[in-house]
Amino acid sequence: MDATYDTLPLLRKGWGAQKMREEQIRLATPLVAQGVQFVGFPSAEVEATAVATFNAEMITGSTAEDNLQGVAALDSNGTLIGAVTLGPLISSPDHSPSEKTLAVLVRYLAVAPDWRHHGIGTVLLCIMDQHGVPGDVTRRVFFGGCAPEEARFYQRAGFDVLQPGTPVPGEVLGSGVDFANINAEYPCCFIRPWSQQA
Repeated sequence: MDATYDTLPLLRKGWGAQKMREEQIRLATPLVAQGVQFVGFPSAEVEATAVATFNAEMITGSTAEDNLQGVAALDSNGTLIGAVTLGPLISSPDHSPSEKTLAVLVRYLAVAPDWRHHGIGTVLLCIMDQHGVPGDVTRRVFFGGCAPEEARFYQRAGFDVLQPGTPVPGEVLGSGVDFANINAEYPCCFIRPWSQQA
C-alpha cells in the first residue's frame, strides 16, 4: 500500500488472503451442503428491491433502496437469508491519472436471525470481490464502518479495523477525500486494500 495507510492506528489487523480463503472454505462447505447458494444481485435469482426490503427488516435505521448491488445468500428454498450491499466508486488520483481505483463501500451486511453465527456474513464478505470489475481498474479497495466489538468479525474477512475515529485517508481510496464514520454506533473504519483477484 502506501506510507499513509501503513501508519494508521489499528484496532485489529486483518487476516491475509490465504488465511481468509481457508476460513471461507471452512465456513462455506457446510452451508453449501445445506443447499445455501451465494449469488450476485441484482439478478434473476435476487431483485434489488427484495434486498432493500430485507435490509430494512434486519438493520435498524434507514437503508438505501436505489442502485443496490452485491452478493446475496439464499437457503435451499430460494429464500433470501443474507446480503452484503456494495457501493462502488471508480476514481483516478490527481497524482496518477492512469491509475483507476475501484473503492467499494460495504454499505450494509445483513443476515436473517435464524442464520446468524453460521458463517454467512463472513462468507459474503470473503466472496464479494470474486465478481468481475471494469477492465481499466488497476486497484481495488474495500472499506466501511463498524462498531469496535465487531472488529474481530471483520478481521476474519481480511479487513484491517482502525481505531475508533480514525478516518481512511482519501489517498488510500484514490479519491482525495477521507472516509470517516459520523455514525456514533459505527466509529471504526475497516479497510481491505487488496483483492482476491489482485
